Amino acid sequence: MRKIKLIKQHDEKDCGVACLSMVLNFYDTSVPISKLRLMSGTNSQGTSAFGLVQALNDFQFQTQVFQTDGSIWKEEDLPDPSR
Repeated sequence: MRKIKLIKQHDEKDCGVACLSMVLNFYDTSVPISKLRLMSGTNSQGTSAFGLVQALNDFQFQTQVFQTDGSIWKEEDLPDPSR
């Protein structure tokens, strides 16, 4: 199994683009966080899901968006990335 390269956030608003950068790195594409911020419309509040989808589409990823309520995050079988 391929390892995923850890990309750290530059600041508190960069969690979305840091994740995006890790996905792109997995597929051998390296893009500076600053460019990903522009592509995804990151602002002082962070990056919206729509912004992440737009950026992924710019890299020819096929994306699907699903709407749900907050209960999905309460499922016990979801992985905890903080561990």
